[in-house]
Amino acid sequence: MEIRINGLLAMLKKGTSFEYVAENRLFSGSDGYTLSITFPLRHCAQNLAIFGNINRQDVIAGKVIFDCEIRDRNFYKFGSITITEINDAEVKTQFLEGRSEQNFDMTFDKVYINELSLGSPKVTNPASLSPSQAWDPVTQQFESVALPWWNDSSEGLPHNFADYVDGRYQWAEKTRDLTWQPYLLYITKKICDDRGYTYDFSKWEEKEEYKYLLICNTLPGAWDVPEYARALPHWTVAEYFEKLELFLGGEFTIDHRGRHISFAFTQQILQDAGSVRLDRVIDEHTVEVKVEDEQCDYIEAKNIVYKDCDHQMWKYYSCDWFIKSWGRSAVVYDTLDQLLAANKWLATWNGNSMRGSNLNKVLYAKNLDMYFVIRTVDRTFVQTDVFGHNRYNYKCILQPVNLFGGRIVDDTTPKINMASACSSPSRASRSRAAAIAPILTMMPSKGPAHSHW
Repeated sequence: MEIRINGLLAMLKKGTSFEYVAENRLFSGSDGYTLSITFPLRHCAQNLAIFGNINRQDVIAGKVIFDCEIRDRNFYKFGSITITEINDAEVKTQFLEGRSEQNFDMTFDKVYINELSLGSPKVTNPASLSPSQAWDPVTQQFESVALPWWNDSSEGLPHNFADYVDGRYQWAEKTRDLTWQPYLLYITKKICDDRGYTYDFSKWEEKEEYKYLLICNTLPGAWDVPEYARALPHWTVAEYFEKLELFLGGEFTIDHRGRHISFAFTQQILQDAGSVRLDRVIDEHTVEVKVEDEQCDYIEAKNIVYKDCDHQMWKYYSCDWFIKSWGRSAVVYDTLDQLLAANKWLATWNGNSMRGSNLNKVLYAKNLDMYFVIRTVDRTFVQTDVFGHNRYNYKCILQPVNLFGGRIVDDTTPKINMASACSSPSRASRSRAAAIAPILTMMPSKGPAHSHW
């Protein structure tokens, strides 16, 4: 066996052995680590050169971390080794690899994302660019987009409104300043840049339903501040990546030594991992499977739901109770196209009885695993009848329901501080609740109640 610490060959006592534990990060949140590895110090110049003065304050505080390689025939691991106990005679250490090493490192635990330098929108004057330029991700280099929005808390103040004139869009007269919604992916990259870390988010960028997610606080309009960071929650960088893992259904691998962060989706990790065959077991092999407190840490088994939101559409977006009560009686279609074709005639309704129709029923599309109801959104006056009753024609839409509810309808659901903004997507995949709409809302822990991510 050969162990190199900070590139130097460490000396081991004759007959030294230790136990190496390999965990599955998808279930436990850790990778490989060892129990105690002991190195001699007394009369051992090689190890003294590695570990140095045992009375150093950083050693006493337990902050010493070394690069470490372990080689033993076909067994090879590279990670970090940290001191757990030290005296004049010997030093006891623990080796950490992968996610175990990442969990031990406290680099991101006291750095808050709303205190970083993440930049601000470069243009706020509508005369500087056209609506098509403001809405085009490529033109804006995937930084942010100036979508039209209405600020109810500012006496109905409109932002980024445009008129369609002579075959093209132009800014409406009421649009005095442009306000921008940054892309979640862009902000994540800026956080890495601010901390001096390189990154590989190519897997994230390959999926459009995640690539174009927006942080919905529009700046500088929402809070009258231009800095992107000011609209973010008071989360540490570590918390930010932990919450994104739950939201995106993936894994961020943070290499603090190499100052590099990469991302991969959990399903792809599982597919790439393949099967493991155990053979030539020298002594014995045991497997123990257990669930503690009836909770499973496997990310694909977690019933994640999003923080309750106060806008009116939230009752449609998250309604586990409704699906639990009415889902079993839903009218089932194999595809969304079949569902649309069968109910297209309900797009308008004259207010008469629709007994026997699907107007008051729950609809379900198997191919998307999505539930729908038919919702009235507008009405047009027709006439007043002989009895003095006003008659209307109603416009109806197909409304997806429980898009952001739990994937498993039960009473125990962990929440993450994210929610959908007030939008109404008409067609999307439910493979991941948060990927339905191209908009993400996160709740800042401080700030005006009406301001959302």
